[in-house]
Amino acid sequence: MEIKALLDDARDKHEQWYQELVNSIIDHHGQVGDEMAVSHQECAFGEWLNHVGMQIYHDVNEMRELNRHHREFHGHVQALVGHQHHHMKSRREYVQIEQSRDAMMHSFDLLETRLADPEMQQRRRSD
Repeated sequence: MEIKALLDDARDKHEQWYQELVNSIIDHHGQVGDEMAVSHQECAFGEWLNHVGMQIYHDVNEMRELNRHHREFHGHVQALVGHQHHHMKSRREYVQIEQSRDAMMHSFDLLETRLADPEMQQRRRSD
């Protein structure tokens, strides 16, 4: 499968998980179910990132940035679950989750641009 299709699939999987997180917050009246507090390695995107993305593109800065943003995102979700009985801390964590998600999506865009660069593609073919 071409890298663009792999990235699109990975992004879609994480966005689907994110929507489940938002729905969990809505369904639990502002609370997040414990099942949403998975580590960055346990979600479908995290599995792809660790087993495919970082293995192939470990030397690409944009991939490392995406990995960092992804870890931060899940850290904020876990903190939200831990703080949900403290309204103000939960609110702050939710804002940080939104910011982390935005940073991840921006990293996806940068990575796609970088990997679409003909020079990068040529370098990968010669490796």
